[in-house]
Amino acid sequence: MERILDLPAHPLMIHFPAVAIPLLGLMALALVAVPRLRSQWRLVIIALSIAVVVTTFLAASSGQALADAISFGPEYLERIDNHKTLGETLRFFVLGLGITTILLATVGSPDRDTPISGPPAMVLNVLVVAFAILSVVWAFRTGHEGARIHWEGILPEDASAQVIN
Repeated sequence: MERILDLPAHPLMIHFPAVAIPLLGLMALALVAVPRLRSQWRLVIIALSIAVVVTTFLAASSGQALADAISFGPEYLERIDNHKTLGETLRFFVLGLGITTILLATVGSPDRDTPISGPPAMVLNVLVVAFAILSVVWAFRTGHEGARIHWEGILPEDASAQVIN
């Protein structure tokens, strides 16, 4: 997706993941720490996990479309590549967070007839914690690098005109 209402889609699409990734990360950590929340939050966690994964992938796709639409000089390419690499890693972490959190909220629920326990439950808890921390850290790093590209004048002077036209 390249445009929304004739504006570049990427700056508009990054806002939901920027807020929702840390929210999902905190909720996932809460599910690990307080297992009884799993049954209460199940539907919210599933919906938020799916929304975070989908919007993160859409934000990355729109970022690629934006990068393709702007002619960057060689002096900008290293920063753009760094932002892109961070975003690609973020997609992996967010996908892992979404999948493990949904598993934790459904398969690992204490109120089910056959909840997982023992080593499989411990592995799932560790994966959820790891993906939550990595997703939040990479969301910050990716967003910070993107903001630096924009606000520190890394974008060419005529970048807005290139995208709008």
